[in-house]
Amino acid sequence: ICVTACMPGKEYAFAEPVGHVGVKVSGRHLKVSVLRKEVTRDPAEEKAASADGDEAPASITYYILDHPIFRERDDIYPAPQTARRTLEFYSLWCQSVARIIDLEAPDVFHCPDFHGAMAVMYVERPLPVLLVLHNAEYQGSISTQHMGRREARHLADVFNLPPERIRKETFIEGKFCMLKPIVDYAKKYQRGYGICAVSRNYALEASLKH
Repeated sequence: ICVTACMPGKEYAFAEPVGHVGVKVSGRHLKVSVLRKEVTRDPAEEKAASADGDEAPASITYYILDHPIFRERDDIYPAPQTARRTLEFYSLWCQSVARIIDLEAPDVFHCPDFHGAMAVMYVERPLPVLLVLHNAEYQGSISTQHMGRREARHLADVFNLPPERIRKETFIEGKFCMLKPIVDYAKKYQRGYGICAVSRNYALEASLKH
């Protein structure tokens, strides 16, 4: 299963609408449209892949999430991180990913970098996670000001979470950090296993820096 968000100016007529998921962002109840597309491997390709020892799945189900907030961004990832609209994008994304996880009950949540890391704060039942870091320098952080109770209330409203959870699970050294929840989650449920880098060389580099 692969979950992705609609891009601005793109049409997704190839995918089938299958319903909605409900989330709450900045006090507003929002409905996110869910599109589904299943891609199946050609039987000949499947046979050749099996002979080569390729263990890739025979099919992939894509869930494409659509909402105006997803369509308003100028690039793959919105910026700046401090903008309320950027935070609302990530709130919408992480909550929607969590709802798909709850509906599909996958064996593992494969999370690339910080962008979907807060989804673990919304899932109904714990599940194994695999966090893959491509650039550990970017952690979805806000470090332009010290984060206190007032900032926690603001972020709690955006992310639809209690202020105390925001303070405990996303604040570190006075900063708001979107990567922190999934790192702590892996420590709590997996004894720290399940956090890796995109390559052996980058794993060494990141371990020396962080």
